[in-house]
Amino acid sequence: MYKYIGFRIASIVLCAICSFFSYGTPIFRDHSLTLSGLIGYTDFKDPIDQQLVISHYVTDLLTNSHKHDHPSVLISAKQQLNFEANKIHKIMLGPALYFQKLHYSGDVWELMLPEFYNYQYDYTSNNVNFLIEGDMYFNPVSTWLIPFVTAGLGFGVAYVHYDDYALPGIDPVSERHHFDSSIKGIYQLGAGLLVPVNPNWSINLRYAYIHMGKVHTTPNSLGPIELVLNNQNILVGINYSI
Repeated sequence: MYKYIGFRIASIVLCAICSFFSYGTPIFRDHSLTLSGLIGYTDFKDPIDQQLVISHYVTDLLTNSHKHDHPSVLISAKQQLNFEANKIHKIMLGPALYFQKLHYSGDVWELMLPEFYNYQYDYTSNNVNFLIEGDMYFNPVSTWLIPFVTAGLGFGVAYVHYDDYALPGIDPVSERHHFDSSIKGIYQLGAGLLVPVNPNWSINLRYAYIHMGKVHTTPNSLGPIELVLNNQNILVGINYSI
């Protein structure tokens, strides 16, 4: 249910933004392109124990899992809509690309027994998310601080790898390596602060929640391993306005 509520909120915000220019004037202001580059931290759900089904008679356990942190990157190019209102400073609309990585690692207990701890695993998802985002900037709260809200709709591509490796002294004959990819419809909701430096440059601090749902991968069709790709992002970077 929450997935559809969030999707509808993002849709309503984008529709509201787009409706502002429906009265026949030019959509975008001239010479209003803003290029952005941000880097930051993405928080995914903590890993849980999962079963790795090898056959109808053999099931291993993925346990003692750890989450590894990797930097995330956001790049975007947005133009200012031709719209004016008393409490709104400006509205920007355009494409955005998020590059993220989810990485879990842990132990593999064969037959789900700790005495058969012979392998370790890595489970990663490299995500490339493309969205059409709208940013609504409110009037400055001071001469150097401009709050904004943001929403976006688009799709994400998840490149998922599962690999397990034998411990030293263990025959690697039973190692498993599997790759899969998945395309997901996604939405984004967020807020942030803009700090102008001069007419062309500004500092961008942004929070974004991205809903991607779940992906599954497995070396066979008996028991897929699940990854939850919903994530929260804290990003900081610069805007350059042409």
